[in-house]
Amino acid sequence: MTISAHTFNPGRRRFEPADSAVVLDPEQPTWSWLDILLDGPGEGEAARRLLAPLDLDRLALDDAIGPDLDLPKVDDYDDHLLIVLRELSADRIVTHEISCFLTAQLLITVRHEASPVIDAIHGHIASGRRFDLAGPDELAGSIGEAAVRRYLLIERVVDDNIEALTEMALDAHPLLLEELTALRSEVAQVRGLVRPHRDAFDQLRQPMPGVTDEGRRRFADAYDTASRAVHELDGVRSALAEVLAAYQGAEARRATEITQVLTVYAAVLLPLALVAAVFGMNVPLPGDGSDRALSWIVLAMAIIAVGSMAVFVRLGWLRFHRLNRGLTGVTSVLVDALRAPATVIGAAAPARKRRRSSKQSPSPTDQPAS
Repeated sequence: MTISAHTFNPGRRRFEPADSAVVLDPEQPTWSWLDILLDGPGEGEAARRLLAPLDLDRLALDDAIGPDLDLPKVDDYDDHLLIVLRELSADRIVTHEISCFLTAQLLITVRHEASPVIDAIHGHIASGRRFDLAGPDELAGSIGEAAVRRYLLIERVVDDNIEALTEMALDAHPLLLEELTALRSEVAQVRGLVRPHRDAFDQLRQPMPGVTDEGRRRFADAYDTASRAVHELDGVRSALAEVLAAYQGAEARRATEITQVLTVYAAVLLPLALVAAVFGMNVPLPGDGSDRALSWIVLAMAIIAVGSMAVFVRLGWLRFHRLNRGLTGVTSVLVDALRAPATVIGAAAPARKRRRSSKQSPSPTDQPAS
């Protein structure tokens, strides 16, 4: 079990490392953040003992510590809230759960896997960045907004590759169907999680105990991001459906072309079979006994075959295609995009020490991002 405890210094607007006992002390003068990573078997009981002084709801704690994944939701337990988030993993198109316990002075995050968003916050803390946060509810809102923002990576990758997918669909690329089926399944799985996020953030942006006005504004931003993700993933679903329809049409066209080629082939062979049948009859025919009879017959059959092919090509009944496009895996491109660093709203760039006169305006790096 990996535990990271920090208290927030409002004067410096930075997180400072602290002992977990200090963070869990209800008499502490400032708010804190406790992050728990259950990265080993049998660590649930240790987490229970650690959080026992807070008297958290037993069933809520079971949900957070247990291995089962819950849909995004908000549960109100009077003196604390349970906010369940589902975040995309860093290197796979799967999601993992982040359980957030929110009190007036403390935010507790419990997870079973590495989180790109939370790891990014830890990186900001280590680099000395300032945070424009007034309480733990704002930090929870920033984590939720950043987690949902990662779903937008799917729309970005599909949008960048939709033209290539369409071209491969029109060519009926033999590997496209497998790629497209996997991508549609992954989008459907992610799309089913975005709407519960939006519903949860909709609850949190309304007046409720434990959430300040500043925190509600953070959750309102998260709600807007979730609504945008719902809209864009619906667009991705429609775009992939159009690509599949184009592929099915191209497959039908290819089947028609194959049938047409076979028909032309039969049409070419039919007169040749007729010539062979006529000259194969056991009756006297012109040229019998001539040494050049076979040559003339073969030449006539060749002229008929070439002439028939030329007529079919000129009429447009026979065309030749060449497939020379390769398939670039969109799923692998999406996995590469998931490895991009997470963006956390509320973290500013590290402050730089520089001399300036009293008349100079503050440097942009000294101004925190809101």
